[in-house]
Amino acid sequence: MLATTASAKTKQDNTVATDSYMINLKFFIENDDSLDHENFIRVFHEWIKQGSLDDVLIDVADYRHVHHGPGVMLIAHYANLGLDQQDGKTGLLYHAKRDVAGSLSEQLHRAFAYTLKAAEQLETESCFNGQLKFQSDSFLLRVHNRLQIGTETEKAQDQLNEALKDVFPALDWTLDRTRQEKGPLAFTASNAPSTDSVKKLLEHLSP
Repeated sequence: MLATTASAKTKQDNTVATDSYMINLKFFIENDDSLDHENFIRVFHEWIKQGSLDDVLIDVADYRHVHHGPGVMLIAHYANLGLDQQDGKTGLLYHAKRDVAGSLSEQLHRAFAYTLKAAEQLETESCFNGQLKFQSDSFLLRVHNRLQIGTETEKAQDQLNEALKDVFPALDWTLDRTRQEKGPLAFTASNAPSTDSVKKLLEHLSP
């Protein structure tokens, strides 16, 4: 299961740990127009039965009727995964929920490892006939707990840059702030030279 520490204790089960950065991580799909999103529902239900991910998988929620909404969500105890369609860009979204403690580097490492393994597994599901492919040279990163990372954007971005170096020692990511007046601190990240698959990106992940 996703790691917790004593510092992540909560008063109630649905209370977010105070040291959780509440990270969102999204890897975009390259060829979404050619995919049947009904297959994600089938796959997620099968993952629940098989216990395919390192979390307590609970249920599948279908929000495909919501324009540019959360799409298809795999509900889990520690972190939800979803076929997110916000801003018309479909991708696999990781959303940390609770009891996620540790340094910023540790929480980012956990998010990348979990999301990339899920993305790699999705690409190999037979129902997609090899047509599903995630972009591995860019991602969207959001930090919802602004108090934890700090309210000064430049300092927060410096922290994220340093943490990404810890997570991917051999890769050089460029973070660009996504402009928004309210809500979580959000960045798009790009990497040059690009990695050509999520499998290769996983290989670059620090131990």
